[in-house]
Amino acid sequence: MPRLILTRHAEAVPHHPSGDFHRPLTEFGIATAQRLGAHLDKIGVVPDEIIASAATRTMQTANAMGFLDPDAQRSLHNAPSETLLDSLRGAHGSCVLLVAHNPGIADAALRFWGAAQLPPHLLYFHPATTVIFDLSSPWHDLNWTKATPVMAIDPSDL
Repeated sequence: MPRLILTRHAEAVPHHPSGDFHRPLTEFGIATAQRLGAHLDKIGVVPDEIIASAATRTMQTANAMGFLDPDAQRSLHNAPSETLLDSLRGAHGSCVLLVAHNPGIADAALRFWGAAQLPPHLLYFHPATTVIFDLSSPWHDLNWTKATPVMAIDPSDL
């Protein structure tokens, strides 16, 4: 069955003259995303498909992680968890990375995590927080009850 990686974009600048969609990562955010990608590679969790909000900061996060080019989806910019779930239902990879924004990505993580309860220090889902799930269904049948938590990665631990 497939594996899902949910990642909130890394630290971004607070404002951009062209608006929220165009906010880039800070230097710290780029370095954090690079460390996260290296950590995932080290533990053997390597995506073969990446879906990301088309916003600058999510695309930069996905690219800095060093895997492959993401499928940029404008509809995922600041999207609610249900929109993220709908997007994942169109996935095809055996290990899919989704890079998106709060509050949608945090809500999706909490809903997938379910009764197992996300560790309290990860509830806010700080930038670059990542959770990994094994799924018990194919992508097209995915719902909130079809995921088993594997691990949560706090970016401050990298």
